Amino acid sequence: MAAAHVKVPTLLVRGELSDVVGTNGVSDLLAAIPHARHLDVAGAATWLGDDNSVFLTQVSRFLDEVQDPAV
Repeated sequence: MAAAHVKVPTLLVRGELSDVVGTNGVSDLLAAIPHARHLDVAGAATWLGDDNSVFLTQVSRFLDEVQDPAV
């Protein structure tokens, strides 16, 4: 699986109610990319814009945490 070669910080964000990415897909990706983080946006379906404020807050937090201070 190509995902096993991913070395960059990775955040998997999915709508909790998504009918496209199921919990098995999340588990498979997290197994392939052990350093990846996962976020379910509560109440959101496939389109994360269903709760855009949560999405933006969490992605911003993730980027703040993984940003290289030298950059």
